[in-house]
Amino acid sequence: MLRTSTVLGLLFLLATCSREKDLFTARLYHEMVTQYNIIFNGQQALLQARKSLRSSTELKFDSLLPVFINGSAKSVSSVRPDLEKAVSKGNKAILRHSMVIQGQQKNDVIDDSYLLIGKARYYNREYLQALETLNYLIQEFPRSEAAMEARIWAGRTETALGNYLNAKDRFEAIYRDRNLPNKLRDDAYAAYAELALAQNEHQDAFQLLQQALEEAKDKEVKVRWHYLSAQLLAKMGNDYEASRRFAKVVKMGPPYAYLFNAKLSQARNIDVGLQSPQEAYEALRKMLGDGKNRDNRDIIYYTMAEVADKLDDEEQVIHFLNRSVRTSTSNARQKGLSYLWLAQLN
Repeated sequence: MLRTSTVLGLLFLLATCSREKDLFTARLYHEMVTQYNIIFNGQQALLQARKSLRSSTELKFDSLLPVFINGSAKSVSSVRPDLEKAVSKGNKAILRHSMVIQGQQKNDVIDDSYLLIGKARYYNREYLQALETLNYLIQEFPRSEAAMEARIWAGRTETALGNYLNAKDRFEAIYRDRNLPNKLRDDAYAAYAELALAQNEHQDAFQLLQQALEEAKDKEVKVRWHYLSAQLLAKMGNDYEASRRFAKVVKMGPPYAYLFNAKLSQARNIDVGLQSPQEAYEALRKMLGDGKNRDNRDIIYYTMAEVADKLDDEEQVIHFLNRSVRTSTSNARQKGLSYLWLAQLN
């Protein structure tokens, strides 16, 4: 049987942990349980979902790469249990550990619960619910760091909804805010660039990405943003700078898909007036000799045809296109492109 002193001690502990009393022990207890138990588990579930979306997304290098990887509708469905777990943990923290006393929230980490829910709903493509949660956080905890991050995610959500004017207003306010924490700057500038891309404002997107890259730390993110920056330079007709930026991606030692496509893009975007076509050909011939590229020789020959086209050498264009067709193994789309170009020339 428990001693009377032990029972009294437990009763005292329970009393001091009440959510209705503004006591130091109560605040400390509820903050610690919220942050290091419930929210931590929810954040881990969200992190797992984001990792799965990133690993399962096949990037399409023949179009502009995404600023952020949010997954497709199909891939999101596979991580929905983790996203729902994150929402559940956020709701649990709020229901069990919120300390609203005399109209003020005394649990200083409860705002992280709302941020967790907002992010999970965003990835789950529940954009209206995500925006509602994020707006509540911004309104109720306006001076918290969580609210500042929520403003970025609210802007991203407005972009996803196609509310471009609202998104621009949000990002302009964030961009001018001198109190924006350094650790949020890369995401803030990149999110603004994502909005610019959605509106085909390539110059603005490029400039914002450069600012994001100055603050970015994650190598995978930096590789993707540099590659996207090179693509934007090519879109804007600046072949010389685009080729140099693709060369920078190559030097970063990226994964194979980035490396292969960056080498091709470096060659196809050369400025024949300022750069050596022969060096481009030599680099492409070296790629042909790499065993890892055996099934992609048709793409390499097609790129050589693009270099020849820049030199107005139609004979070489036809030669390389024929080689592209003959070496094609499994890429029906590339074979079709090569045949189409040949047909146009003939």
